[in-house]
Amino acid sequence: QRTQRDRALCSEEANLIMNSFEGEWAQGMSDNTLSAAVWTILTYTGSLRGYETTRDLLKDLRKMLLEESRGGDITSIPLPLIGRFKQQTGERGIVIPIVAETRSGLKVLTWVTRLMNILIEKGYGDGWLFRRRNRKRARMVDYADIFFEKIEEVQRDRPDLIPPDVHVREVYGMARSLR
Repeated sequence: QRTQRDRALCSEEANLIMNSFEGEWAQGMSDNTLSAAVWTILTYTGSLRGYETTRDLLKDLRKMLLEESRGGDITSIPLPLIGRFKQQTGERGIVIPIVAETRSGLKVLTWVTRLMNILIEKGYGDGWLFRRRNRKRARMVDYADIFFEKIEEVQRDRPDLIPPDVHVREVYGMARSLR
């Protein structure tokens, strides 16, 4: 029998995952792991399907964050996404406001800024926020191993949240579990 891969992450699990990424950041993380961390936090806080998150343009995000910062502290991140979404007709893009830091402590702005700064340091001023080495848009599957490893880490550390008998890669899905 086919299993629906849509078990949702709770906020405690999301926080544990991001805390794990934070530990890696402190020790130095690869660009791909950084991208996976930002993909995870934006998909979760934006209530997006995993494949929608990779449609973000770096140049538009930088411009909108600059405009947002002119008003003082940034309390939300305007996330510009390209493409059609959820039976949308006409326009080919949307902007989703995402809180800069959640009440539970997820530091969305911090992670987005880290990735933008790394990309800018490498000379990428435009194009996709989530990209492959060849500059083409990344796909959610590019982060699959990291995503599932983080959930499995939560399962090992906190079996009260994810019991050991749960087959993580069968019940969690990148497209739906972060919504």
